[in-house]
Amino acid sequence: MVRVVLVDDETLVKVGIKSLVDWKSLGFEIVAEGSNGENGLSLIKQHDPQLVITDIVMPKMDGIEMMRLAKEHNPNLQVIVLSSYNEFKLVRKAMKLGAWDYILKLNISSESLQEVLEKVREVILSGDEKKPEVKRVSYDYWSLSAIRQVFLKSIIENVLEDRVNIEDKLPLMDFGLNENMLRLGILETNLYTLREKYSQEQDIKLIDHTLTDLIADIGNEFFTSHIIKWSFGKYVIVFSPEEGEGADTDDAAMKQRMEPMFDTIIEMIKKYVNLEVAVGISGVCKGYKNLPQAFRQAETALEDMFYSGYGSILYYSGHESLSYEDTEAFSFDLKEELPRLVSHGDTSGINNLFARMRSDINDKRISKGRVYELCSQLVLLCGIHLVDIRKKNGKGGEDYNELEHVGSLRTLAEISDWLDELRSRIIRVLSDQNKDEKHVLITRAKKFIFENCVGPVNLKNVADHLNISAGYLSGLFPKYTGMNFTEYVNQVKVEKAQELIRQGSHKIYEISYMLGYDNACYFSKVFKKIAGCTPTEYQQNLSV
Repeated sequence: MVRVVLVDDETLVKVGIKSLVDWKSLGFEIVAEGSNGENGLSLIKQHDPQLVITDIVMPKMDGIEMMRLAKEHNPNLQVIVLSSYNEFKLVRKAMKLGAWDYILKLNISSESLQEVLEKVREVILSGDEKKPEVKRVSYDYWSLSAIRQVFLKSIIENVLEDRVNIEDKLPLMDFGLNENMLRLGILETNLYTLREKYSQEQDIKLIDHTLTDLIADIGNEFFTSHIIKWSFGKYVIVFSPEEGEGADTDDAAMKQRMEPMFDTIIEMIKKYVNLEVAVGISGVCKGYKNLPQAFRQAETALEDMFYSGYGSILYYSGHESLSYEDTEAFSFDLKEELPRLVSHGDTSGINNLFARMRSDINDKRISKGRVYELCSQLVLLCGIHLVDIRKKNGKGGEDYNELEHVGSLRTLAEISDWLDELRSRIIRVLSDQNKDEKHVLITRAKKFIFENCVGPVNLKNVADHLNISAGYLSGLFPKYTGMNFTEYVNQVKVEKAQELIRQGSHKIYEISYMLGYDNACYFSKVFKKIAGCTPTEYQQNLSV
């Protein structure tokens, strides 16, 4: 019996491998199972196996380092590499260290595993360490795969515009695609969500490679296909029926074949990586030179994922993507309401404002661009009026870039979730502030000033309302607002004046008296100092 040690950090993988073949009848005995590189190396030294089957990416010690140390212990040890990470560099490194063969987890089957085991058993029993010819084929395959990606991407990006240049290189690529029935799909994932979970960029890259491999392997089960890692979290698949295939290739039949493929990709990415995917698919593309047009079609189809969300399979329909026009106004004035509610510590009002925001963007015909504008305005207002609202990203205490995060959100559902999370943060900040008795006094003073700004407001009547001395209130204001009492009152009155001017129901001198300014000239000076222009200029600017 050939002694075998099986090393993989995924229990289900080990169970699956053991159940795929009848190990005893093939002449093998699994003498030990390890869960990481360190554990595996210890078992190898303890049991002295003739064959090790190991994963590459594992905790504590990876499979490559374990294999290097195991080979130092027993140079005749044969190793078969298991991995989801079929990136050329990793596979090549394993081969250079003496791996006998490799098997991709996604492609493993009873037949493929049995075939590899039978070959390696012959080598072990004969003492012949000559590796099968497949190694050279494998190296060529990985090199060609990378070249194909670069070639297809250069076509799509219009780097190879000359049809002659394309046709000259096509025979070398050996795509096997039906050139008259090409289609292009763009897969958009929410890979960005892992940036907060994983502190090391290398971890994200490994998942990125896993996604590429997963899409490629599933794609090839349904069509002849080639995958391009386009950008972070975004992948392009170019596929077609096999060359010479003509039956069952009309649009309806193709859709019946495409949907199971993309459904499987969506399901497997969710299952194994816990990420979401949306897909945009082009119409039929005749010829490689027309791939740029197919890419634009897929992008147009994918635009609708903003409304339909992840998990959607979206087909190009021959016209622009779903677009909402702003036929209705928002039911709130964010620039006016948010600063006031924050200033007054009004958590109930904040909850109501955010409920109206979510209702408007979900129920009204609001364009995607305007939704992003609203979110950006919200971030900026929070940064101005709530210093403590900033979030930490967990990486050495660096400030979390809220605007960058908003820009990474791809769907209306994600934006709704973000609004709810931001609302919770604002409520927490206001609740913390309300634990400070002095802050509560200032908050109550601000609310009183706002509610009574139409008319004379002075330090004494505000202090009397709070049952504190005028001197004590005067001392608190600069500490909690950054301005003295009179400056704050003037700011509130100017903001109210701007509101009344916009309404257009009163003359400027009437507004001056309404707000408690007996002298209209003095009111104009105060207004200009705060607003940067006179009340008359402000009124004129409204009509421009």
